[in-house]
Amino acid sequence: MWCSKILTLASSGVKKSLSSEKRRGKSTLTRILAGKEDYEGSLTIGYNVCTGFFSQNVADLLDSNDTVFDVIDKAATGDMRTKVRSLLGAFLFSGDSVYKKVKVLSEAKSHALH
Repeated sequence: MWCSKILTLASSGVKKSLSSEKRRGKSTLTRILAGKEDYEGSLTIGYNVCTGFFSQNVADLLDSNDTVFDVIDKAATGDMRTKVRSLLGAFLFSGDSVYKKVKVLSEAKSHALH
């Protein structure tokens, strides 16, 4: 592993960035911090720390044959099911664009769905 110990990644209320040369383990580290990947050693997440992970391979996580509407409709629950069109409009999917297949969307639009 490229680092054996990280003392402090972020301070309270402060956002930090992680940068290095290509192929040095940045994605691996973030997946470990998010609990998405196994590792050896120990990791302590501080009190009141919320972790999250935004995958780089969003396109692989969506069914390419689904429409934009299908993706959100499948994820929506309760009252949100009646607001799918409004929600899609907030992400600039309007009119017939909600019936586009995921496979024809740009990377940015695919990220908006995920």
